[in-house]
This record gives sequence, C-alpha cells and structure tokens, in this order.
Amino acid sequence: MTDDRHLSDQPLAGTPEPLASAADSASRDLAELETLLNALADDRLDEVGQRRLNDMLRADASLRQQYLAWMQLHADLHWDYAAAASADDESREERIGSHGSDSKASLPPSTPAEAGRTGVSRPRLSPRNSNPVATKNERLLRGVLVGVAVLLLAIGISSRSTPVRREAKEIVTLEAASGAVTWSHPGEETRAGLTAGAELPAGTLVVEGEAASAQLRFADGTRLTLSGDAELSFTDGKQKQLVLRRGLLAAQVERQPPIRPLVVRTPTAEVRVVGTVFSVSADQDGTELMVESGRVR
Repeated sequence: MTDDRHLSDQPLAGTPEPLASAADSASRDLAELETLLNALADDRLDEVGQRRLNDMLRADASLRQQYLAWMQLHADLHWDYAAAASADDESREERIGSHGSDSKASLPPSTPAEAGRTGVSRPRLSPRNSNPVATKNERLLRGVLVGVAVLLLAIGISSRSTPVRREAKEIVTLEAASGAVTWSHPGEETRAGLTAGAELPAGTLVVEGEAASAQLRFADGTRLTLSGDAELSFTDGKQKQLVLRRGLLAAQVERQPPIRPLVVRTPTAEVRVVGTVFSVSADQDGTELMVESGRVR
C-alpha cells in the first residue's frame, strides 16, 4: 500500500517557476525613484537621471504620489533647518557676548540636550557626508544670494534705462530651479536664466527641456512644482488662477477661501481647489489629474 500522506507537500512535476509579480515591479520602481530623489536632493542628479525621473513621473500615477509626499517632506525639512540655523546663530552670538573669549561659548550644541536648551530640535542627518547640512546650507545660501544679486542688478539697470513707473507686485518666490527657466509678461522685460531666490510678479513661467524643473511658493505657503517641458501662467488677483498650457504641475495648496478656490485651467479642463495635494499633467490632447489628499472639483 502506497504511503501518500505527504504527497500534497511535494511540488508537482512540470510546475513553472512563478513569474515576477506586479508588486516586485512596483518595489523596483520605488527603489529607483528613491535613488533618483536622493541624488536630486544632494545635487548629484545628472541630465540622464533627470530625464528618467520625469519619464517615471509621467508614466505612473503612484510614483507621482510618492514624489508629492517626498516634495512635502523635503520642503518641511528645508524650512525647519533654516529656522534651526538661524536660532543656533543667535544663540552662539549671545553666548560669545556674555562669555567674552571663552572658547567653549562659541561651540554649537553637540547633544540633543544642549540643542533643546536653544529651543530648536535639530533634524537627524544622513551619514553620507561628514557635514552634509553645512554643505547643503552653503549651496542654498550661495544660490539665494546669486538670485537676489541678479534680481537687484536687473532692477537697477531697468530703473536707469526706463522711465519711473509703478512696479508690478511680486506674488511668488522661485524656491528652486533646474535647467532653463524664463519669466515673461506683456509689456515687461523677459527674465531668462532664473535662479533660486527670484521673486516674480504675475506672468508666464516657461521651463524648457524634459530635465528642467522649477518650484514656486506663494505668500500663504502654497507650493507649485513645474517639471518637464512646461508652461504655466499665474495672476495676481485675490483668487489664485493658473493656466497650465503643457507639462506636469505638482501642487501643495494651503487652505483657500471657499468662495475663492485656486483654479487650474488646461487646454481641455478646469480644476478648482480649496486645499489639497495633487498633480496635473496637460497637453493639447488631454488632462490627467491625480489627487493625493483633499478634494478638487
């Protein structure tokens, strides 16, 4: 009599190996996205990587959602660190003034307890560089200073060469720029080669090339990220109105008055937003909308 008590535990002959599941593919895509975003944050993303990142975001709504979450986290960490750096500088100046030449007074907090006494909690840092925050902060500071210098120079040249007239109100700040970024408005001088720190009035922003991008911030904290070969117009009225003619727009919108929602128009659709995180991709043939949180109509 054949003992078949364990036959069910044996693999069947000829059973094919399982194919890679959709979950495995998604996991690989997420890992690649994380690598690209880390390179972007560290200013190590080359043109090939930028094109790959834009292609992934255009092709996969779930990756765009991950990108939106990363963008929010990166923005929060950036502004938290700026506040921490300012508080640390003030604390060091106070200690130097009160202790004279005491060398210990000039040292920054080296432990969480010491940092806590300044009223600021330092973010945890990646160990990839010996002093990554200082390096990144220096790069950011240089970029902002260059942007402000270019802006002041442009204003100075314009004021000497043209009659005095009412200046347009600046409504957005260019927080980051990669590639060719240009602002224009009818009756105004076109501003090309924009860099981080530039403050812009109502007009049209053009981001040229698949690897280019720009991040804008309104006074209320609303953030827009424009990427790919894109064109976006924005107004300076009480209601935020945007026209996305082409490209990919990711937005984190602060709470807007219900009677004056943020409006995004594309060649084929219109989106009204009170407060949410979303992305929209547009061209002449159609519009694709992806909402991470909140509601749009």
